[in-house]
Amino acid sequence: MGDKAQAIAVPEEVKENELLESENGIDLMNFVRILMRHKWLFLGVASGVVVALVALDFILPRQYLYSTTVRAIGYVDASGYQGVADLDNVRTQLAQMVVPALLKQREDQGEETRKIQLYVPRKSGLIRMDSTAKEEEKALVKELHLAALKAQQEGEDELLKAVRSSFQLKYMQAQAQLESLKFEEKRLLQDRDRAARKETFFQQELTAIDSTLAVAEESRARMLQSTGSEAIGLVVLENNVIQIRKRQNRLMEVLAFELPAEISGIDASLAENKSQQAIQEEQVASTRARLDNLQPTHAVSDPVRSLAPLGLHGLRLIFVALILGTLLGLGSVIAVEWIGRYRREEAEAAEAAAALAATPA
Repeated sequence: MGDKAQAIAVPEEVKENELLESENGIDLMNFVRILMRHKWLFLGVASGVVVALVALDFILPRQYLYSTTVRAIGYVDASGYQGVADLDNVRTQLAQMVVPALLKQREDQGEETRKIQLYVPRKSGLIRMDSTAKEEEKALVKELHLAALKAQQEGEDELLKAVRSSFQLKYMQAQAQLESLKFEEKRLLQDRDRAARKETFFQQELTAIDSTLAVAEESRARMLQSTGSEAIGLVVLENNVIQIRKRQNRLMEVLAFELPAEISGIDASLAENKSQQAIQEEQVASTRARLDNLQPTHAVSDPVRSLAPLGLHGLRLIFVALILGTLLGLGSVIAVEWIGRYRREEAEAAEAAAALAATPA
């Protein structure tokens, strides 16, 4: 009996050491041996999980995202650009009034509905109505989206009036600015004409001064040859010639510098005015075109289905299934090994107790 008890005690000590090593993560080979011992269990659980998830992927209906692109109250200008005039108010009205009322009305009437979410892509000026549905429910989604759009158009009369009034005010302001520029152009043209007449007058005066000086020179020559009372006239003539030459010099200075600078400034102002008029005329035409082509909220496209179904499908599902199957397989192996070890330890303890009880005192 002593030999039997010793034979039983040795395996218990060895298994206890193996258990401690595996729990401390020291002996990886022990874990590998356990895994190889239960390889069919591991492969069965892992493959079962993969097959089950893949089968569910084929059996369960796939959900897709259907999106209808909507342009809020806007316009089409002369260049064909489609602008948005009141995106925020239209989105608020759709989200808080139109869509909830439509869905509640259909639910009260017992008709099918799908949730409609509104999304505004950044810097796009559009509103996107999104609904999650099966592939065969595309017609229902289209019906819901178009019904929401129709209800929005019927209820946005006040918004359209406000936008139209805003555009009319902008058009009137642009028109008034253009008229102001035209009035300024007329004033500049008058100044330009006045400067041109002044230049002509000064040139004529210079011509007259030249003639006067020529006559004065002839008179002076005659007086120099005479004597008596004509000497006093010579002094007066000399003073008059000096005054005339001063006037001549002044006129030449004005014609050479001041008048050209004044005319150049007027011409530059006229060119700037013309440029501003061209810009303002374009603004007036653009505002007029926007006002004439103001459009209510309308759909840019029918509901478009997302390319891939929502959730995990295809390769992504297989990858997740492999990871999940591996984890569950390892868990099953560890659980079976632990249960088997626990049962063996209980059997060995019972056998040891029986052996000790059978030993004579």
